[in-house]
Amino acid sequence: MKKIKHLLLFTTTVMLLGILPSLVSGSHIVGIYLTYTYLSPNNYQINLKMYRDCSGIAAPISPTICYSSASTGLIGNISLDTITPSAIQVPFNSCAAQGLTWCQGGSFYGIEEFTYEGFVMLPAAANDWVFSYSDCCRNNAITTGAANLGAYIEARLDNLSNPINSSPVFNSTLFGLYCIGTLTNINYQCTDADGDSLVYRLDSVMAEPTGSCGNLPTSISYISPYSYTYPVASFTPFSLNQSTGILSFTPAMIQIGTVSFVVDEYRNGVKIGSVKRDDQLVIVGENPDPAVAEGRVYFDANGNNTQDVNEPGMQNRVVTETITGIYALTDSSGDYHFNLIPGSFDLTTSAPTHFTVNPNMIPVNITTAPSVTSGLNFALAPDISFTDIATSITSVIPPRPGMPTSYLVSVANNGTQINNGNIILSFDAALTLDSCTLAGGVVSGNTITWPYTNFIPLDNITFTVYFTVATTAQVGDTLLLMVEATTNIGDKTPADNIAVLNPVVVASFDPNYKSVLPAGDVPYSFITNSSYLDYEIHFQNTGMSDAYYVKVLDGLDANLDVSSFEFLSSSHPCVVNLSSSGLLTFEFNNITLTPIFVNELNSTGFVRFRIKPKATLSVGDQIINGAGIVFDVNSPVYTSNVITKIVNTTGIYNPDNFGSIILYPNPVNNYFTVSNTALEAFSISVFDVAGRNVLTTEVSEKKLDVSALNAGIYSYKIISNGKTSGLGKFVKK
Repeated sequence: MKKIKHLLLFTTTVMLLGILPSLVSGSHIVGIYLTYTYLSPNNYQINLKMYRDCSGIAAPISPTICYSSASTGLIGNISLDTITPSAIQVPFNSCAAQGLTWCQGGSFYGIEEFTYEGFVMLPAAANDWVFSYSDCCRNNAITTGAANLGAYIEARLDNLSNPINSSPVFNSTLFGLYCIGTLTNINYQCTDADGDSLVYRLDSVMAEPTGSCGNLPTSISYISPYSYTYPVASFTPFSLNQSTGILSFTPAMIQIGTVSFVVDEYRNGVKIGSVKRDDQLVIVGENPDPAVAEGRVYFDANGNNTQDVNEPGMQNRVVTETITGIYALTDSSGDYHFNLIPGSFDLTTSAPTHFTVNPNMIPVNITTAPSVTSGLNFALAPDISFTDIATSITSVIPPRPGMPTSYLVSVANNGTQINNGNIILSFDAALTLDSCTLAGGVVSGNTITWPYTNFIPLDNITFTVYFTVATTAQVGDTLLLMVEATTNIGDKTPADNIAVLNPVVVASFDPNYKSVLPAGDVPYSFITNSSYLDYEIHFQNTGMSDAYYVKVLDGLDANLDVSSFEFLSSSHPCVVNLSSSGLLTFEFNNITLTPIFVNELNSTGFVRFRIKPKATLSVGDQIINGAGIVFDVNSPVYTSNVITKIVNTTGIYNPDNFGSIILYPNPVNNYFTVSNTALEAFSISVFDVAGRNVLTTEVSEKKLDVSALNAGIYSYKIISNGKTSGLGKFVKK
């Protein structure tokens, strides 16, 4: 395929002139940073990068850099020279198409890059040298704070303790016009010539100091509700990854803001220097006239590459445009669409296990916009006939002593055959059954059984079960719920026929939160095993009136493999969308959540999905994920971030286990091998599908005997030092 000539995905013309009228004033600075390079003892090369908007005043020819040390009282100045070529037009990584800029005699917004260089011989070694530059002024079009004020940046150096050191250097020039509703990930990663450790953090925007060199700058006040940690409105948390330097946000309105951050440099755990950078964020609107490419992903039961009657479209399948790396998600009919610009593109989608996709790739050549290219269909055909029923159970309201609690059960037919069977839910003795949204259940003790028939491939059965927690339950108690789906045909992967949930009794809880399983650190084998991270996002109406619309926005971390996304379940019907940039949204229309003080059971909701980390991740990499929740037309409520870190580990990792005690293999014949990295004594209790305790034993050896158990599916609980340290399930052959 020919490479796309323009990677800009949207077209915006008069909009820029409409939102940026004051850019024709005398201001000019939209970005600036300073670095230094060690040459010889106390001798350094200084480099300044400055970015000006094309409508502002001219950039300086010979800017002056101040150097100062408070501990020695030494102060000085040097002048920098302009490096040729200068006034370089900066290419935008943007959702707004560009033509000739103001710098080029055209009508489009543009930015020029200027590079300056100079040399300084410091008069002495000190642990607090500061190289700084200040100038007037920033754009007066900035809407969130710092408009038309002076700019100040600096780089710090300790050449007393570390005489040989160069500052970090940014790897690329990054500027853009960022579109509302588009997940934005800006990579500010640096390279350090000395191999020092780098940590990235957001910082206050500074104004130029008054008086002579060495005077301290002042922090700039933002217009409420904005701040240096929230410089522009965002649907998702505005965050800077401290280890990768990736700035992530999803613009929520047309505006202009300034972000400032510092890259701290550490050697042997000690901070030895830093650089500070300022950039301007210009938020624009959506493209009104895209070139649309659309098609369908469908279940091709007979493999004839034609969608026949009774061959449904496949919902929530990810389609990828491989040249630009953007995504689309199929709707309930299996349909998807991309908003593109003229150019050449390649579309692909991945096939589930034991399915084949045809064609493997669809080339698309777009010559004009607006336009519509349709019929770009993918057929997913089974390569074998098999049964695969999978279950999940999700806590909707956490258990509290004497209070109502509820759980959503979901059963999916991931196979290629129609099935009949039973859904069996076993629940803890501390729970009293109140009601269920699925009719036909037969209750026997602490077990409910629902028969199902004519369960077609790719279909789902979802329902909610309501309980009351016993008043005798103690905060910290771990409850047990287990759901199993039986089939009339042998299941290819029986391990996912059963799902175990062990909610912990709490006194109170955060009503809006995000969680991930497995939680915390995962071993590198989690990546090599191509395992999934299971995310839940919970929300609750804590307001004074009903909420009729809820939108959950999740800016997927750049270390997640978006093509592996799978929607699992939700508390209410919702529309799932995956934007071209990787922004995941769940829209609940007409949800009617009552306030918590009116009806707590009807005040909550959740979404659940799973996704794989990228296969290229290494030990030390992190996945940081949070979400924004919008109730009706209110500002987003942000969840806390959940963090997954890849670490070194010993032994064998099994996704059904966690903690320092691991049992394998699974499925098992007669004996488990026990990996106990903490070398602590523990006991294990094993439960059958009815919730009966069939085995409890102390484990002191490296093998666990389960030969006396009948073939089937079991859950287990590991107790160590009087506390639950492991939960899971296994299949006994």
